[in-house]
Amino acid sequence: MSLTFAKKLIDLRIQTTMDFPEIKPGAFYGRKRVEVQFIRGIPSDSEDSELSDDEDQGEIKNRRHWAAGTRIPQIADVMPINRFEELKRFIHFSDNNSATKNTDKIEPVLNQIRTACQKIPFEEHLSCDEQIIPFKGRISLRTYNPKKPHKWGYKMYILSGVSGFTSNFELCSNKADLTLVPGEPNLGAASNIIVRLCRPIPRDMNHKVYYDNYFSSLYLLAYLQKLGIQSVATLDQIA
Repeated sequence: MSLTFAKKLIDLRIQTTMDFPEIKPGAFYGRKRVEVQFIRGIPSDSEDSELSDDEDQGEIKNRRHWAAGTRIPQIADVMPINRFEELKRFIHFSDNNSATKNTDKIEPVLNQIRTACQKIPFEEHLSCDEQIIPFKGRISLRTYNPKKPHKWGYKMYILSGVSGFTSNFELCSNKADLTLVPGEPNLGAASNIIVRLCRPIPRDMNHKVYYDNYFSSLYLLAYLQKLGIQSVATLDQIA
């Protein structure tokens, strides 16, 4: 499954990048698939242990693989720095013209990851909660929470099992997809997150879902019970 999943991502990357309207003629010549695979294999500045908010510093770190004192032959001998920067500039995963919210540019990738995760059978005991993916770059999706161990990063809502394996997730954004499918009640913004995360859980299979008082409501417990999904949740004190 992992090889098929990687191939689909590469195919998606090539196709959407080639369709990008601002790409210069001839920008992708020769071995397209090999070049895209090669770009993915080059460590980027965001993968360094020390994160930087300085965009110029990011460019310097990318160029270090070709610099005289830090040159890596396995990279520099395969692709010139100008070629790497040209290709990296036009890498896309979706059509910009059809984007309506700030997560649309990466939504095709997220959908493929979800599909791959959900091919693994769901565990009996599942937990819903938020998670911060550390990131300090410049992007509108970045959030800041001083109470978290990682204060800066992407905020995700996660459905995971006891083993820690993630079965479903939702990237938090200012324009998240709040569409309800037919038959789903509108239980409020927080409870609706649990409703969306629990969509792929098999019905009437005795699964147990755990979540805290940020998401919980009596209406949510009753709705999940109708689906054959048991709930364990904390509730705010009722005056």
